[in-house]
Amino acid sequence: MLAGIMIASLSFGKAQAQGAVIGQISDFQSGRPVKAYVLLYNDSTLLGGVASDSAGHFKLDHVPQGMYSVHVKLIGYQTEVTPMFQVHASSTSLGQLNLNKIPRRLFGAALWRKRKMVSMYL
Repeated sequence: MLAGIMIASLSFGKAQAQGAVIGQISDFQSGRPVKAYVLLYNDSTLLGGVASDSAGHFKLDHVPQGMYSVHVKLIGYQTEVTPMFQVHASSTSLGQLNLNKIPRRLFGAALWRKRKMVSMYL
């Protein structure tokens, strides 16, 4: 499911101190870990991202010190957006991030609407 979408890896200059952002992603209802995309933003600029492993763990390496937010995305789930947080020279742990499933009725309607809009412009 995670294959097919390319996520740029983080690469920043070595001039300033760097840290890492770590955490784990799970399904809110079941508590089970999920594989998802973890995207790092500075304000509204996408800086890079990674995919979590099968245990839901992720690590964003070589992140310069500063203020960031993380967006966690997975098809069928609502996007989780963290509040802005400070990255230090060591690891910054976001702990466990829980994803909420999109109700099937809403998810199906969103897909149908998207297909309808695409077919209108073909």
